[in-house]
Amino acid sequence: MAETLQQHLQLHLNSLLDNVREYQSFIILSLIVAAVTFVFFQQFVFSTPIPKISVPLPAQVQPGWTGKVLSKPSIYGKNKSEIQCYCPATGQLIATVPAATTADVDNAIARAKAAQAKWAKTTFKQRTLVLKTLLKFILENQGTSALLVITDLGRGHCASIVSRFRGNLPALKYVLTWRKP
Repeated sequence: MAETLQQHLQLHLNSLLDNVREYQSFIILSLIVAAVTFVFFQQFVFSTPIPKISVPLPAQVQPGWTGKVLSKPSIYGKNKSEIQCYCPATGQLIATVPAATTADVDNAIARAKAAQAKWAKTTFKQRTLVLKTLLKFILENQGTSALLVITDLGRGHCASIVSRFRGNLPALKYVLTWRKP
């Protein structure tokens, strides 16, 4: 078991090093752009106080966490009313969650409709504050976010960070540069 884990870790390290070499200039450029953008947003966009939100760190991304390794990883467990979430890279069980029923989906849709109706009544300033709060949270928790992606999707650390720079943050920052018509 220890040799398998060591071999697995060596494979991930080699993969990480390959990713770093492949994306090195992109990572450096992204970090520079992110730093400059962050400074700009701090000075000009974040002029109103932005609330700090906190989400407890799941045990699965705490240092030293080791989940049960599934012999045949699958989303299906012994109980068909539950879904197994596991790390594809290691086969470690992350959690077991209840499968949504038709009533659960209907309830979620009803709650989403009610939330949208409430959101539609908010002002531009209120919506901007929500998006700024989200952006601040994402920027402050990039490391944790990368760990969650690594654990949930089995991706390498470098690939997780690169996907964050190419996806969510630039889009969110672009939306926040809009001005009220």
